[in-house]
Amino acid sequence: MACERLRRALYRALYIVIGTCISLYVGIRVGIQVLIHGKAILQSKERKEEPACLRDPALGQHEFVDLEDVRLHYVSAGDRSNSLMLFLHGFPDFWFTWKEQILDFKKDFWVVAPDMRGYGLSSKPAQVEDYGMSYLIEDVRGLITTLGRKKAIVVGHDWGGFIAWVFASKYEHMVDRLVTLNSAHPLAMKHQLENSFEQMVKSWYV
Repeated sequence: MACERLRRALYRALYIVIGTCISLYVGIRVGIQVLIHGKAILQSKERKEEPACLRDPALGQHEFVDLEDVRLHYVSAGDRSNSLMLFLHGFPDFWFTWKEQILDFKKDFWVVAPDMRGYGLSSKPAQVEDYGMSYLIEDVRGLITTLGRKKAIVVGHDWGGFIAWVFASKYEHMVDRLVTLNSAHPLAMKHQLENSFEQMVKSWYV
């Protein structure tokens, strides 16, 4: 038992060391680029007009919902009398990542694809702590409730998949079905990070 605890502690320490080293490497490379090209490369590009594809009527209607501490933008398509299918995007995406799924699933479901807080046209809280998991899953709960539904088919990709897993764990009664892509169950991920050096190296940025 003591050996197992020691092994896990060593893995955690190694995980931190690997992540720190790679982060420093990336930071140095970015710093060099800033020295060469100036701070302008770190600034977002201002666009006066959004791409026309984002306003394609086939993808649905653009709407907003005001929750307790955030305003979420979302796109909805399909018959609202059908079951709600909620798409949660990953990092660093926004609702448009689901364009192909929207076109297909709107035939049989009421599809809603939000911009998560901090993305797209949704509110962007200034404090880092405002992006904690507790806030993210409450955004999902609030969105489903505000849309007038008690449950939804929740589909998540990448970071959105992780949010979906945690949401389903806390609000199981609000999940009709759960679909995750490129996102392991949090406990399975924890196990892999503690027992697989290969996975540890691949997940240094998490």
